[in-house]
Amino acid sequence: MWPRALLWDCDIEKYASDIMCGAAPVKNYYNITATLKNKKDCDIAGQTKTQLKKWWDECTAIDLTQSVKYTAEAKKNAPTFSHPWSKRNPLYKGEVNRRGSSALPYYRRLVATGWQEVKDGYAPRAKAMLGVKYGCGNSSVLDNIGNLTKILVENCPKNPPQASIGFSLNHYYNRTLQLSAEELLEAAITKWVNEASAVGKDNKYKKDAGFNNYANMMHDKVNQVTCAVNVCTRSGESAVICQYNEIPDDEEVIYQLGTPCKGCPSGTSCDNNLGGGLCV
Repeated sequence: MWPRALLWDCDIEKYASDIMCGAAPVKNYYNITATLKNKKDCDIAGQTKTQLKKWWDECTAIDLTQSVKYTAEAKKNAPTFSHPWSKRNPLYKGEVNRRGSSALPYYRRLVATGWQEVKDGYAPRAKAMLGVKYGCGNSSVLDNIGNLTKILVENCPKNPPQASIGFSLNHYYNRTLQLSAEELLEAAITKWVNEASAVGKDNKYKKDAGFNNYANMMHDKVNQVTCAVNVCTRSGESAVICQYNEIPDDEEVIYQLGTPCKGCPSGTSCDNNLGGGLCV
């Protein structure tokens, strides 16, 4: 599961390196440190992994699902190293949408900035990829997109159902009862993103060519996503459905190629503070 999407920041890496060499901590940043033994056969990667595991054990030793307040019982590094996630949620909770809308910008940014791996290198960069938010529609309207998406996944369909009018739809099915809603959503999005390798060099959408889900996710005009997850205990099946507020056109590019954010629409700007690549 995703505690939250993280990006590697080379500036923060430099701050950490400077602190190791005696520099004072940078304002508004917090660090935790450990000294590793420099043995004859120094396995720096192995020692680092062991230390990270030790810090993580401090996190899992405390129950942060009820409160994230620091207490004397919490070991000193746990609140820094951990971010709590909820226990197994009832279906269709807002947490599912929040996780979906957190993961989707991460992967859209990865694609837009040219770091999405494909079988022969990396997916091409996007010059006008919009940021996305999750949306459930007007709560006073019975057939809002949140309810419509929930209805589509109610019986854990094995095959993709018809999308709601004006939306494109991604579908994931797994005959299992072992995964939580969050784990199912993670598995679904990971599977959809991996369809990137099926896209041709021209970056054009070709219906039913093996990357429908990827095209829906990466359509550069999409700015809203709505997801629902269901675990059908009686049938032993699970399903995920996400709907997007744009539909890719057959034989048209999934997104415009070019330098990230160079083509941001009027009224939007590059999200440089979050890592860049998306127009928000």
